[in-house]
Amino acid sequence: MGIWTLVKSLTCVHYRARQKFGSGSSEPDSPIQCRSFDTLLACIHLSLSLPPIARTPGLSNKSKSFHAEKFRWILEAKKLLLYTYTVSTVCIHIAQTQSLKLTRLHRSMEGKTPSPVPPMMMMAVLLYMIFQSYFSKALGAFSFVFPVHQNVHTGRAYFTNIDIGSPHKSFELHIDSGNDLTWVQCDVSCRDCNLRQGLYKPAQSSFVKCEDPLCTAIHGDDHNCPDPNARCRYLLDDYADLKSTEGYLVKDVFSLQLRDGSVIQYPLVFGCGYKQIGDFKGNGVLGLSRGQVSLLSQMDSEDLIHKETGHCLSSEGGGYLFLGSDLIPSGVSWTPIIDSYKENYLSGPVDLLFDGTETQVKQLEFDFDSGFSLSYLDKPSYEHTLNLINQVLKGTPLTSADPVDDSSICWTHNQQPIRSLNDITHFFPKLTLKFTNGQDINMLELPAKNYIILVGEKVCLGISESEESVMENPNVIGVNFMQDKMVIYSSVHSRIGWTPRSSCDIP
Repeated sequence: MGIWTLVKSLTCVHYRARQKFGSGSSEPDSPIQCRSFDTLLACIHLSLSLPPIARTPGLSNKSKSFHAEKFRWILEAKKLLLYTYTVSTVCIHIAQTQSLKLTRLHRSMEGKTPSPVPPMMMMAVLLYMIFQSYFSKALGAFSFVFPVHQNVHTGRAYFTNIDIGSPHKSFELHIDSGNDLTWVQCDVSCRDCNLRQGLYKPAQSSFVKCEDPLCTAIHGDDHNCPDPNARCRYLLDDYADLKSTEGYLVKDVFSLQLRDGSVIQYPLVFGCGYKQIGDFKGNGVLGLSRGQVSLLSQMDSEDLIHKETGHCLSSEGGGYLFLGSDLIPSGVSWTPIIDSYKENYLSGPVDLLFDGTETQVKQLEFDFDSGFSLSYLDKPSYEHTLNLINQVLKGTPLTSADPVDDSSICWTHNQQPIRSLNDITHFFPKLTLKFTNGQDINMLELPAKNYIILVGEKVCLGISESEESVMENPNVIGVNFMQDKMVIYSSVHSRIGWTPRSSCDIP
């Protein structure tokens, strides 16, 4: 059953409906001769016999993986369903419109028997209902899920392991929604690599050429390609803490796990970083921003998933990351992305509430960036917030102490060691970020455990003053503000969402 037969069938539905009821103007004969219902019935037979995408036999065996070529027919089926659903929707709209004309005609016919609803209209309705069911299954069929973790080596950042290559090798990547390029430390003239035993080794055939569109995308207006066949080199030096990575773009197979445990092997472009400056934890970075070179954008362009991602990061150190749409729950608080031309997830304006009360901190714009372990405020907002916290701590057993690591201020208990955040959270009131750009006002609630951290026997503020000279946006929602919530980044609808979660176990 070819797509031409399907087009012919649906065109027949359209012309039969218009010929039956009339369109109010002269219309040429159908360019397709519809002499019988054979093609339409054959099309319906196809829809009844087509297996649902979500229950494809190739996906049911959890121990089985299949390569991109074997996966192509599923993608083509998804495209066919999308096309058919769209055309069927148009057909049913035509049928509804013509039915309204028929109703008006019946009202004008005094004592006359109305004509029955034509069979072709009923066929259009049936076709619409059939494909609506398959279409909804196909759209949510593909979401990839990755467990995430923290450990003594990664600090407060969250990482996931992704298998790359054939045979595959596992790489621990930092989850970063603030950057688009995914890259791993690479052994091509590798200098200043932190984990030499975990280096990626590219094949000569895997290097992306300078003329490739993704090479153009990563360089933007500065792209200079005198030799189209040369390797695509990149330099990323826009990390806020003055870190940088340099390397080549390569293309290799990623082993991606579906919700049911099946594994799809699909080729994607990423960075082979041979020179790093700064302390990068793990084996590299998993870039999840909206840029064209991100894995999310590549998967979306290949119709693997919708351009939506999210994560649930537990304060206990675990959680999960997903790419795709079918894990997005109901009851999400949504706020619009305010700059559709940038690659990051920026939203606002935002007002800060302290213990439920309005403050002087207003009209801020925040980046949602999982690459930051802490959250950041511009200088005036930070100083005002810190002053409010110090005011409520007066008269408590908490006294100022020397800062630890990247924390700006810490406290100790003057009567006993602090063993757990539960020992002192009652001293710190709740913070709330009030998002006002949208149809509704949405609140991101931040109890004490979201903005204070335990370091040894000290408790420290998990909010720092931003260095505006090295940060594109000074106000950042880092992973500590995101903990124990599902956070969703939707480029499809240009919005960011969140909802509280008591557990971040993979559903």
